[in-house]
Amino acid sequence: ALVFVFLFARQKSRLRKMNKELQTSNNTLKNFISIIAHDLKNPFNTIIGFSDLLKTEFNSLSPKERTLAIENTHKSALNAFALLEQLLNWARLQTGTIQLEMTLIDLAELVDEVMNLLQTAAFLKKQTLINRIPTGLRVRADKNMMLAVFRNLVSNAIKFTPDEGFIEVAAIDSANTIQAVVKDTGVGISAEGIRKLFSIDELYKTAGTRGEKGTGIGLLLCKEYLEKNGGNIEVESIEGKGTTFTVTLPKAIS
Repeated sequence: ALVFVFLFARQKSRLRKMNKELQTSNNTLKNFISIIAHDLKNPFNTIIGFSDLLKTEFNSLSPKERTLAIENTHKSALNAFALLEQLLNWARLQTGTIQLEMTLIDLAELVDEVMNLLQTAAFLKKQTLINRIPTGLRVRADKNMMLAVFRNLVSNAIKFTPDEGFIEVAAIDSANTIQAVVKDTGVGISAEGIRKLFSIDELYKTAGTRGEKGTGIGLLLCKEYLEKNGGNIEVESIEGKGTTFTVTLPKAIS
């Protein structure tokens, strides 16, 4: 009888755990569908609206109005593509179809590549991008994933830092790990916002200092990419003073 009670209790515990995992999976799927239905729909509505305006009213529009319509169509198309790309990458992570290509990466060179790519965005806001990582600090990771991580972090720093602000990336070298620290002088994040940053259940979405829009899924991807590469990410922030993201990765053994 005691054996039966023990087996029944263990089976009940397993079923409870399976039910909890299934509920989490269902909630994740609901949120994923919600992102597609709402966030992906908005840029397409803008594209359709402005392209229809250009199609039907082109001759009656002034050159300035035509330019504005074209610029908004282009901007919305880029936003839609960025969101779609992030959603597809997230879905591939969940299904395990992404193959890691582990290589030796010089962090200073990788951050230089990201900053060169985002220099124009920073220039338009008169911001200063500084890479303080010394050459020679290397990690073993998937380069495309690491480019995506730092592109997200630096891009967010630009987005949420006012004009003439500073964004810098530094590194802390220890025996087994390297910590890359992305620091800005931006608007900061509330404690409630920090709690939502890496969750698919409550995506944190807020406009940048010039009204820039985000998908809310970028930091979630950063976290999952880093975990796939044996790393992690942490955040500290003070509202009105700035935010610091710390990325920790295993140090490459030469």
